[in-house]
Amino acid sequence: MSGEVSCVFAAEAALGEGPVWIAAEQALYWVDGMAPAVFRYTPGDGRNLRLPWRVPSPIGCLVPRRGGGFVLGLGDGLYIPTADGALSRLLDLAVGWPENRLNDGKPDRAGRLWIGSIHAAESAPTGHLHRVGLGLEWSRVDSGFICSNGLDWSLDDRILYFADSGTRTIFSYAFDPVTGGIGARRVFATLSGADGTPDGLVVDREGFVWCACWDGWQILRFAPDGRIDRRIAVPVQRPTSLAFGGADYRTLFVTSARIDLTPEELARGPLAGSLFAFTPGVAGRAPFEFVG
Repeated sequence: MSGEVSCVFAAEAALGEGPVWIAAEQALYWVDGMAPAVFRYTPGDGRNLRLPWRVPSPIGCLVPRRGGGFVLGLGDGLYIPTADGALSRLLDLAVGWPENRLNDGKPDRAGRLWIGSIHAAESAPTGHLHRVGLGLEWSRVDSGFICSNGLDWSLDDRILYFADSGTRTIFSYAFDPVTGGIGARRVFATLSGADGTPDGLVVDREGFVWCACWDGWQILRFAPDGRIDRRIAVPVQRPTSLAFGGADYRTLFVTSARIDLTPEELARGPLAGSLFAFTPGVAGRAPFEFVG
């Protein structure tokens, strides 16, 4: 696979999201948040299997669990798939307002889960950033977001990056990896309308931040000081999220969406909703796992 972004599985996901690489299986798990459905893609044979999980509501995130398996973040809480394909509630997360729902989430190195909530209509700043502890205790650590989205940590775990798509802004916080405490919110980067909207993001082994740009037809790589370091064109209007995987985590997988695109927009990007990948010339890290 070259440095050029290519389609590795043609799909028509309304809202492709949540990619996570499981090295022991050499497989990428990802979701269509609106179907809702969870998939397992194996590059070795090019197969993309829909898992037999009965998911009753839109999926905000898919999180690997320490010891195996996954946790799903749905609208109102965290759920675990059971052997018969049903979901068992692990934790109720009261999102505060009936128009809110949970969205993107990711564990930190210690195993705590960080997950954002969004205003379902994406028009009011009622969203929160939540921290779920190792014993499933949880708290809201920041608020005032329209569309909480991608998040990840610097290489030394001293900075938390977090996107609010509603304001086209990636924020950063000073982060205490021992306690899970955060400092004041700071602006890391704000995208112009021409660049699109920041969605999912991931940090590479050089400490640079890769961000999928919804409605931007591109992926941006930011230096640690917030300047744009690289622009990678993608053949779809709405790339949504990113995950490093493959041999030594040197492949960057990209999910995408086709929801609400017009026939004219789909004609320009007919692979919308598909899964893409490329080799960016830098490696990523293995995903952290949720202890709860």
